[in-house]
Amino acid sequence: MAIPPRDIFNLEDFLNRMMDDRELAKSILDEFLSGLPGKLEAIANFIAEGNTREVSVLAHLIKGESASVGADNLSKAACVLELAAKAGNTAELAGNLPALRENALLFMKTIAETVI
Repeated sequence: MAIPPRDIFNLEDFLNRMMDDRELAKSILDEFLSGLPGKLEAIANFIAEGNTREVSVLAHLIKGESASVGADNLSKAACVLELAAKAGNTAELAGNLPALRENALLFMKTIAETVI
């Protein structure tokens, strides 16, 4: 089943929040994208260590940042991890990490193909 492009990156909504300032939008996206791979790696390491507190903190951060830039599916995937971390459910964390990574990759690929 194909994921609707709008769920990967809602450009219209993001630009509305940026008051159609494309330069600002690009700057914010660049900043978000530059930090995302490191955050994903850190989450994977914290999951491997069983450090649910740090997973919760980073997942919460990614959730909010993703929502702010219009990455709805990425935000939802981060929310799932955050809730599992808060519940101390390490099995669920490990099981849902691939979805977070996949959504991040889809978002990064979509951004690379999007003219802002």
